[in-house]
Amino acid sequence: MTLNRIHILILEILSESGIASSYKIAEALKAKGIHHDARTIRYHIEKLARDGLVRKHDRGASITEKGIEALKRHNVFGRLGEFSEKIEFNVYNCTFNLLEMKGTVPTDIAVIDKKWYDTTREIILKMAEAPFLISNLVVLRDEGELLGEFEVPEGSFALVVISNTLFDVIMRNAGINLYPEFAGLLYWKDGSRGVSEIISYRGTTLSPGWLFLRAGMTRVWDALNGEGYLIVAIRSFSKHAVDIARMEIEMAEAKNIRGVVELSEDKNGFPFFGMKASMTVLAGLNYLAPLFESGISGELMVNDILVDIREFADPERVFR
Repeated sequence: MTLNRIHILILEILSESGIASSYKIAEALKAKGIHHDARTIRYHIEKLARDGLVRKHDRGASITEKGIEALKRHNVFGRLGEFSEKIEFNVYNCTFNLLEMKGTVPTDIAVIDKKWYDTTREIILKMAEAPFLISNLVVLRDEGELLGEFEVPEGSFALVVISNTLFDVIMRNAGINLYPEFAGLLYWKDGSRGVSEIISYRGTTLSPGWLFLRAGMTRVWDALNGEGYLIVAIRSFSKHAVDIARMEIEMAEAKNIRGVVELSEDKNGFPFFGMKASMTVLAGLNYLAPLFESGISGELMVNDILVDIREFADPERVFR
């Protein structure tokens, strides 16, 4: 089925509202300046239902998984930079306070089949010693338990680590806006380091760090043993705020929050930022990367859920 503009708009309305009647859809279209009566809407709903894009109910219709995929394919270019918007949303909604070490923080979460529990425990306890983590603290949730509104599926457990987006939150609280520019692969060997590959946040609808990991381009476990490739996030910000940023980084390190590998005024960094400075931060995903590098299968949720930092604990306590 070829989707026309009305079909796309109906799918968008259903994706936002859940089940909606033809009258409600007609009203939503009217607000967009498109006038179709409920009878015409029902005609389009019938066509979309025949192709499996919507599901009919007694009180209206809802979008199906097939419909969601069709909508994503149609809107893919309009969604470029979508992950940057997710970062911005999380930064705005996080309540983390660095001085008090209270509030919610952005997270990266691996949802893993329970058959991998012992292997996961072994890897994470070793990774907790790594010098390239935002924090070695984790949260563990069993099947049926909640993380926000997300319920851990039956037969699985969820491992939660702190995302590098925490630095965006810390800097925002200090009056500095960080702008996501790139994710990169950082070569790591005995203190020698350099970025070898980059993906622009503006050129993808997904987490660039997730793309590096899923493409098999990371070598985080090898880096723990001396030489490998880590994921980093590269942010830009006003060069006039470098001194304030440096003080915030020092304060974070005093609270055992680490991960900034470079703060540059573009002398040795990324001159195409123009008048801006840059901050290169090790990704929170590095903590979880060895799980997937070792062949463990699972779902990754990047910057989807905010968790209170007081729920995090040392892995030795979590994996008792």
